[in-house]
Amino acid sequence: MKKKYFFIFIIILILFFISYSISNTTNIKKYLNNGTKIDTYAKNFMPAIEDLPKYRDISYKYNHFSIILFETEAITLVVHYDEETYEKEKGKLTEKYKFLDHKVVSDLIKINIIFLNTNFR
Repeated sequence: MKKKYFFIFIIILILFFISYSISNTTNIKKYLNNGTKIDTYAKNFMPAIEDLPKYRDISYKYNHFSIILFETEAITLVVHYDEETYEKEKGKLTEKYKFLDHKVVSDLIKINIIFLNTNFR
């Protein structure tokens, strides 16, 4: 009898964690205008296509992934430039933003390393 309940419990657990995913590679005309909730937020930090320099190719992908109560959405914009345009735009970003030149280690990782290296005797 216990095996039967255990088997039913495992099946329910597996069904609970089965997820569905919707992955739509969409037309570039629907970029930030897909009618989804993420478009509203993405407009604050994703570039407008009109503001991009001359590019060779561009593609857009919208992904939606859901597991029971948890849900995630993602927008990907991939732009291909020629080498000259790429280097010029990269230079602009380097002037505009400060990039890290060293690795940042969190305190939690430091504590774990100290704990693992400490010999308790």
